[in-house]
Amino acid sequence: MSQTMLPLGEEDGLSLTGERIVADRYLLKDAKKETLSVGSLVVAVLDRKRSYHELARVVAMDERAKTVTVELRDGYREELAFDHVDVLKETAPREMWRRIARGVASSTADPSAYEEKFYELQSHWRYVPGGRINASMGTGIKTTSYNCFVIPNVGYNLRDYARSFGQTLEIQARSGGVGMNLSQVPPAGTLIPTEARSRKRDLILAIDVWHEDLMEFLTQFYPNSTKAVRLSKSFLRAVEENMNWTYTFPDTSCESYDSAWDGDIDAWIAAGYPVRSGETVSAQAVYDAIVESGALILQDLLGTVITPGDSRGTIAERLGDMWEAMSRQKRVTMLLSTLRPRYSYVRGVNGRSSGAYSWGLLYDKANEVFGQGFGPVGVGEIMSVGCQLTLQGGSRRGALMLILNDRHADVLKFIRCKQVDGVITGANISVGISEAFMQAKATGALWDLGYPDMEDAPRFDGDFDAWEARQELLVTSERIEAAKLWDELTTSAWKSAEPGVVFLGRYNRMSNSHYFNPIIATNPCGEQGLPAFGICNLGAVVLSKFAVGFEDEAKRVTFRDSAKEAYLRGWLTRYFDETRADFFLHHIKWEELEEITRTGLRFQDAVIDATYYPFEDNRVNQLSERRVGLGIMGLHDLLLYCGVRYGSQESVHLIDVLMGMMAEWCYLESVELAKENGPFPEV
Repeated sequence: MSQTMLPLGEEDGLSLTGERIVADRYLLKDAKKETLSVGSLVVAVLDRKRSYHELARVVAMDERAKTVTVELRDGYREELAFDHVDVLKETAPREMWRRIARGVASSTADPSAYEEKFYELQSHWRYVPGGRINASMGTGIKTTSYNCFVIPNVGYNLRDYARSFGQTLEIQARSGGVGMNLSQVPPAGTLIPTEARSRKRDLILAIDVWHEDLMEFLTQFYPNSTKAVRLSKSFLRAVEENMNWTYTFPDTSCESYDSAWDGDIDAWIAAGYPVRSGETVSAQAVYDAIVESGALILQDLLGTVITPGDSRGTIAERLGDMWEAMSRQKRVTMLLSTLRPRYSYVRGVNGRSSGAYSWGLLYDKANEVFGQGFGPVGVGEIMSVGCQLTLQGGSRRGALMLILNDRHADVLKFIRCKQVDGVITGANISVGISEAFMQAKATGALWDLGYPDMEDAPRFDGDFDAWEARQELLVTSERIEAAKLWDELTTSAWKSAEPGVVFLGRYNRMSNSHYFNPIIATNPCGEQGLPAFGICNLGAVVLSKFAVGFEDEAKRVTFRDSAKEAYLRGWLTRYFDETRADFFLHHIKWEELEEITRTGLRFQDAVIDATYYPFEDNRVNQLSERRVGLGIMGLHDLLLYCGVRYGSQESVHLIDVLMGMMAEWCYLESVELAKENGPFPEV
């Protein structure tokens, strides 16, 4: 414990790796750096481009230069700008647990009592809330406490693609992972005819010479665009007179920033708004770098000029504007200068900017997929790039799941897409498998791939089974043996580890809410199937904490309630002899496990009322179901403590009893919640 930098104790002890992760992602930071001083514990940004962070301590400060010297655990020291350190406001998990407990309990009928109950729940790492709960609850920051989101099916036209991209961006910026179904997207080349020629001349990515991201922009490779730099008269004068040049950008903490900033730095300064000065360099050196990069040198911009603004909403809207202009055969210049520099703090979402030059990759990819005629793979590429550009909490990338149903005309392209390096690298992909497909595979039947006629596309929601059940027309593009399609899928999964499969037909057949809220996709990790605008908050009981020691230590736990002891013995003796059943009965803290399980369920239910929702549709959907996901950690460790080999028949039987009891406790606690708050509303 002495090796750790945080003041940890027996209650909240961590490994060195755990300490680093908790400090970086979950402990509350002082965004305004009001507490920054010598001795402060900070998360130091050592490499902005790779988002490399380390826990460090401030050993020196220079208020005038706005720099600090930090020292890492191994004694390494580095000087960093104030902007590149995050000051820890919380310095131990127990402080985080108190914040979380207070925040969640605020939505209950008895906040003070539940605050203590919820604190004890987390104490000693017996229960771990989902990461988004740890990072957001009780902070006052408008980030979500939900790990899992699914947005409605991506629509059929250009604006629909941009709208879904905007929804995804908003959720990921507020720290949620997103799943979506692409089955409503028309096949490649249908909406926009495929163009074989290069499209580099059709999109100019431009940046102003005063922008702090200029040098990164010059070295960034944009394979589908033409790069340009707009020079100012003041810069040209500085070059001519062999003067220095200082990069600038508006001070994004200015209250008027969101409404007043339009990309015109001269107008911003003339209006008296504050600016942030960046690095000062030789103007001649900057000019030489621009020339050597091969970028166009402009004083006036060309073609249809679009500025992406500096908000998630405008970035997505301008994406749609760009595509619509291109569909009218317009050449587009995307001026990136409105976007804040790399690693600038983003108020309200506890995140940092990916930088103007990075967002250029989005528009570059958008130009490529336009030329390829979109399709589910092309739209998936756009979503993937956006996911990679989202920095959650400063270091954590967004997470994304893309699903395409098994009848779609492009399903074979989708299945094979990740066999090509560089395609959809920022998302997981899966094929949505129907009951009808599995029946066709089992009987050796043929399987039709297709899509509705484009005149009918506005009425199609991506559900092929429902479409055909209404006797609507499906234009067949290919007929293939169902078994061959399955072989394609499994072969691709072997070659490239993807796609996965999601049995959406079986999922909905077994879902309690199928009749009003059908499952259309899963979250990025795949463990949670969700409806459109569905969400789920996560938490895990850490099973290893409920063993009384290793098998040979002869320690035993006694029951307070003899009736519970008898009930559990009855279940254990179904699988084990009396001696082994007695060992499991008294080697696992069953009563404590029940208390933590039931309290964990109640905790997660309270999160539903305490959290922030990115969209009103999310709130409405969640309040109709109050969906939670109570999981487990440490199963293998528990089995080791019990002397049980993982995967053995004995382990299967013990897990059956263990999971059965936890499920039963959750059902019983749900009944208690219904007694207190009323029954399920969607009867």
